[in-house]
Formats: sequence, structure tokens, C-alpha cells
Amino acid sequence: VVVIGVTVFEIMRAMRADEIARAAKTYDAAFVAGEAGDLATSRARFAELENDKTGFAVLAGHMLAGVEKQLTDDTAAIEGHLQKAAAADKGILGDLAILKLGYLKADTASIADLEATLKPLIDKDNQASRLATELIASKALAGGDVERARDLFEQLSVKLDAPQAMQRRVQQALATLPARNVNLDAP
Repeated sequence: VVVIGVTVFEIMRAMRADEIARAAKTYDAAFVAGEAGDLATSRARFAELENDKTGFAVLAGHMLAGVEKQLTDDTAAIEGHLQKAAAADKGILGDLAILKLGYLKADTASIADLEATLKPLIDKDNQASRLATELIASKALAGGDVERARDLFEQLSVKLDAPQAMQRRVQQALATLPARNVNLDAP
């Protein structure tokens, strides 16, 4: 019985390795086609991996979004690829897909819609969530909500794990904001 169990395990492991190797070849072919400027072939090959179970689905989603941007600039299609990538991974690559979705929508979405898109990322409280918070703060500032922007930028300014480039941007943004109105007569 033990020998049969070990044999079945080894067969399954070999099958999994073959699946991964096939997915890697498809990914490589898609990448090479894209580098050569054959965006239609690149899109077709990456699309083969979008529902892949070997780990290439999230990468394919990111790549498809980029190819779609170059090929058609279809916002809905780009968004769909990024949503699939975000759903395929709950780690950093999924986080980056959510962040890309936020940047894609930043100019056209309301601040409430942008926050809803970025909420899963912001709730994680990591470096990628700092970028999402910075995007929301920038959107608030662009929309004239200086106090909301200030509050978010101030929160970011004390995050020790925020990337240095972001810390500089946050300090620059805070330095450009008008002075806070302080009522000294308030109880």
C-alpha cells in the first residue's frame, strides 16, 4: 500500500511539473511575441494562461493588461485583465494588480469609487497600501478636499516603512498645502 501511495504521489508530481513547464513555454512565447511587436499573438498566448492553475495566471493578467493598452487602449478590457490578476493572487502580485486598477481609474472615477477599488489593498497595511493611500490623498487634493488630503499625507508621513521616494513626495505635498486654520478660541 505504501509503494502504491508513493508511486501515485510521484506520478502526480511529474504531471504537475509538466503542466508548469507547458505554462512556462506559453508564457515565454507570449513574451517573445510581445517584444517582437506581434501584440495579437502575444495577447492570444497570454490569454491561454489567464485561468492557469500553475501560478502563471496572475502574471498573464498583468501582461495582458499591458498588451491590451498597447493594442486597443480599451479601458474595460485592461480593467478586466487586472481584476483577474488580482483575483488570482492574494500576495504582492495581486496587490500590484489592485494598485494598477486604482491608477487606471484615478482620472475618471470619483474618490468614493477609487477608495472602493483600493480598499482591499489599503486594509492590508503594507508598502503597496501606502501607494494606494497616496493615490487617494492626491485624488482628494485634486478634488479640492485639502483637509482630507492633508490628513492622509500626514498619516503617510509617519509610516516608517514607506518607500523613501514616497516619503519625499509626501513631504513635498505637505509643504505645498496652505496652513491649517486653527481656532485658538475653541474650547
